[in-house]
Amino acid sequence: MIHLELLRKNIRDGLWLWFWCALTLFNLGWLHVWVTSRLDTESFQLILDNFQFMERMLPVSFAELITYSGRISQFYNEPVVLICILLWCISRGSDIVSGQLNRGTMEMILAQPESRMQVFWSHAVVTLAGTILLPLVAWCGTSAGIANATITERAPHSTVTIPLVDLELRNPFIPKQTIAVPLSERVRGVDFLPAASILGCLGICFSGIPMLLSSLDRFRRRTVGIATGIVLLQMILRIAGLAHDSLSWLLNFTVFAVYNPSRFVIYIHRDSEALTNLLLEDHEGVSQGLGPLPSHLLLILIGVGCMLAAAVIFRRRDLPAPL
Repeated sequence: MIHLELLRKNIRDGLWLWFWCALTLFNLGWLHVWVTSRLDTESFQLILDNFQFMERMLPVSFAELITYSGRISQFYNEPVVLICILLWCISRGSDIVSGQLNRGTMEMILAQPESRMQVFWSHAVVTLAGTILLPLVAWCGTSAGIANATITERAPHSTVTIPLVDLELRNPFIPKQTIAVPLSERVRGVDFLPAASILGCLGICFSGIPMLLSSLDRFRRRTVGIATGIVLLQMILRIAGLAHDSLSWLLNFTVFAVYNPSRFVIYIHRDSEALTNLLLEDHEGVSQGLGPLPSHLLLILIGVGCMLAAAVIFRRRDLPAPL
């Protein structure tokens, strides 16, 4: 079903876009960890105390966000990270049918001894491979940053014991000191694999949608415009749903409601069994949405379902003559 020459052609077509997206994600992952290591927990807590009204907009509480796991995992929510993933998914997904029709190359390709399914899946495999590898590169940047960063912590203070009452106090005659500690002693790179994997699943979802739109259209610019509009609408629904309790029902209509990399990292780090739970619950037993495994499966199901529908449509549709 996959033609090797078509596969090589699609790799060449998307190589430079993937390279620059990967380079951006790797460097940003490393930089994010470095910035996190330079900001001590107490200073970060003071900053957050001035923005208590924004806590409901975040996937985790401020108490969880001030931890190193919480702060580093926020990298996978950064707008630039999402833009890189969506840029690859929409640009390559939209090119699968309407892009080639728009350029007039589809007729020449199908004039060769290749079937429509070979043309479609050779392109789809390259798009999916790039979509899965980009989050992996981002995770490598995070892991490299953790392996090379150090943090400054207060040194354990010496104490004195007051006789008779047997009370232990910090020795006031010894000034407070700080020590440098490798960040790898506080967090591990493997802890952030759930964040990278849900980012990959989000990419699969938004690769399938433009493929489906592309299979129905002949103009790539229109496919890109509609796909971008769908992404923006999904983001707006998520922001509105989190902004006020009266609008929380809007979260049922956006796939971003199940994209919670920070929450997954923190909950799985706290309890490994949370990985397979249908729902996540906080300490008080309040539901925090779908668990990691159901969220991954839902995003993959949407993406793969759109790809299969796109393949069926492309196989059966009448292709217009090139302009």
